[in-house]
Amino acid sequence: MIKITLPVFVKKHYKTKKDKNIYINLNNYRNRNRFLEHEIKESYQKIVIEKIRDKNISTIETPLYIKYILYVWDKRLKDTNNILCIADKYVSDALVEWNFIEDDNYNFIKDTRFRFWWFDKGNARIEVEIYSDEDMFLNS
Repeated sequence: MIKITLPVFVKKHYKTKKDKNIYINLNNYRNRNRFLEHEIKESYQKIVIEKIRDKNISTIETPLYIKYILYVWDKRLKDTNNILCIADKYVSDALVEWNFIEDDNYNFIKDTRFRFWWFDKGNARIEVEIYSDEDMFLNS
């Protein structure tokens, strides 16, 4: 199993105004212009790849089973799928783009699970667990 921790936002740097945290979720994804969205996706994918490479992993055995666990930043109700579906898109695209897996279709990623865990005010995050063994995935 590979376990990485990802942020729920990407910092957007501006030349003329204050930097801004851009939250990863479907509403923002759908409403952003395509240039900004491309920039956000690239930034997030770099974070994903850095986290995987920090674990000295160069290849990942397929098929994969991936679990996303969300820790939110406050007690307001959140749409877990709204946040994690975009994280999943960025993670699976990063795995393909950086040649960890051949493709992100259902032949290579057999199952994906989204789970809300709890709120953590000072440490909102998405924990990603990548399994190559279905039994370990189902029993975790």
